[in-house]
This record gives sequence, C-alpha cells and structure tokens, in this order.
Amino acid sequence: MSQYTNQQGIQYNQIMQSNNKQLQLTLQNISECFTSTECRDRLLKIIQYSCLWISWYNYRDKSRFSRFFQIYQSIYDARRLIRLLKSIICIPNIQDLFQNLKKTNKFQQSCLITTNIFYLLFYVIDNVAILSKIQFLKFDYRKVKKYGYPMWLIGLLSALIYYIIKLKQSFKKESELKTLMLNNMTPKEFCQAILQITEERKNYSLNIIRIVGDLIVAVQRNNIPEFLLHTRFNRGLVAFGGLLSSLISFYQFYSKNKKLIQQQK
Repeated sequence: MSQYTNQQGIQYNQIMQSNNKQLQLTLQNISECFTSTECRDRLLKIIQYSCLWISWYNYRDKSRFSRFFQIYQSIYDARRLIRLLKSIICIPNIQDLFQNLKKTNKFQQSCLITTNIFYLLFYVIDNVAILSKIQFLKFDYRKVKKYGYPMWLIGLLSALIYYIIKLKQSFKKESELKTLMLNNMTPKEFCQAILQITEERKNYSLNIIRIVGDLIVAVQRNNIPEFLLHTRFNRGLVAFGGLLSSLISFYQFYSKNKKLIQQQK
C-alpha cells in the first residue's frame, strides 16, 4: 500500500513539474510577444478591425457608429507610426532572395522578390503619408496614401501565388513519399516526413487565408469594386477580412516564438 502511495506521489510530482515548466514557457512566450513591436502591431490590428466591425454593426446608432469608427481610424494611424522604417526589413530579405535565385525555383523566388519589393514601396509611401498627416512633411496626405495601396495589392497577389504553388507542391511531395516508403524508407522516417509536410501544409493554408483577408481590405482601398461594380464592399466584410488576417497573423507569430523558446530550452 505504501509503495503504491509513493508511486502516486512520484507521478503527481512529475505532472506538477511538467505543468510548471509548460506554464513558465507560456509566460515567457507571452512576455516576449508583448514586448515585440511586431506583436504590438498585430494586436492593434485585431483591435482596429474589431472596432470597424462594431461600428458597422451599430450603423443605426449614429453615436456608437461614429465613436468606434473614429477609434478604428486612430488605431490605423497609430499602427502606421509603429511601422515607420519597417521598409528597412525588406531590403536584406530582397538581397537574400536575389542571392538564392539560382539555387531554387526561379518562378517561386521571383514571386517572393516581387512581394518584398512591392511591400518595400508600400511601406516607404505609407511612411511619407503618415508623416504628411502629422505635418512632419509637407505633402498632400490623401494623394500620397493612394499611391501606396496598389503596391500593397500587387505584393499580396504575388504572395498568394507563391503560397498556392507551395501548397500544391506539398500534396505532390506526399505522394512521392508513399513511393519512397515502398523502396528505402522506414515507417518511422515516413511518419516524421508526413508530420513535417502536414505542418508545412497547415502554414501554407493559413498564409493563403490570411492573404485573402488582407486582399478584401486592399481591393476596397484601391476602389476596385467601385470601378468594376459601381459599388463598394460592405464595411462588415472589410472588417471581417482584416480581423481574420490579424488573428491568423498573431497566431502565427505566437506559435513561431513558442517554438524558438522551446528550442532554446
């Protein structure tokens, strides 16, 4: 009886130690996420599009509609200030992609290069626009910001093409693995490879959904529905697209940071 009790005590201590370790990792991840500028931007994006959805939902109540829409616009401007000089990040990415152009699939690399170049242009124009709005620069804010939206749209479309190709390739890779298993692959190696492909496919799928959400906003900002259909998207749809994109973006950032912490441990 005493031996059984001791075993229970040991198991309980092991469970508690495991839970404490997991709690420490979670708290460290949350701490590092919330101190990151990138994470703050993504959290603000969630709040921004939540406010837009609330303003749309309360369109009959002019007071609430106006109040939440003003909060949405203020948070949008705050995010643009947070993103000042973010264009610098794109430059080393573009340099690395050009260096690896001969080593990998040229079309896929070209898609990534196109994405980063147009994101770079978007961020630069967006920086000029927000600095003009706070009267740090003497440009017409409304005119300048319109030049940035097409850059963002092209960058998103290029990224969408890239991830659709990668998703398609993941299915092809899985079918090739099944053939390899019959030849010279152990069941353990096969399971590990399948798990890796599944994780990659999950990331590609999430990126596609995230980009589609951003595309709803980008298409609206470029006035494409108005040009083609003589109408504009419902603000609720735009809010849904932005909120979907921001939630996925935050989840990806949190998951990536969690893996980095676990590897360090």
